[in-house]
Amino acid sequence: MSDYIILRHKGGDTFQVCERMVSEQYAPLKKCGSIGEARREINRLKGLEPIIPMSTAHIDKETADWLNSDPKDLIVYQHHPDQYYGGWLIYIGDSDEVAQPLRGVLEFGFKKGGFWVLLDNHEDTINGLETYEW
Repeated sequence: MSDYIILRHKGGDTFQVCERMVSEQYAPLKKCGSIGEARREINRLKGLEPIIPMSTAHIDKETADWLNSDPKDLIVYQHHPDQYYGGWLIYIGDSDEVAQPLRGVLEFGFKKGGFWVLLDNHEDTINGLETYEW
């Protein structure tokens, strides 16, 4: 299996995903605009689609009801189908089209290199990410 590394461009906010070669030489593969994008690219190259778990408390009840309505804008699966608010597995796609607070949840997952976010009523909350009482 190949080994990959992320290199940050000097004086800029772009990143280069490279394949590690022999003698500490690197073969550039893809230029990325963020560290999250670079992490996702490495996961894609490795054939991985990581899931970022977090509490359902990071969304409000209105968003939970919307997720239960089988939205056409997202790839979303109920995590505990026997529980109406048990959780959802959501593909991280274009979060610009999604309203807050779900956009913040998806952006957090993207920055962590995830392809999916798992909102679960049994998971812990994440420090720094807004929570809601419902």
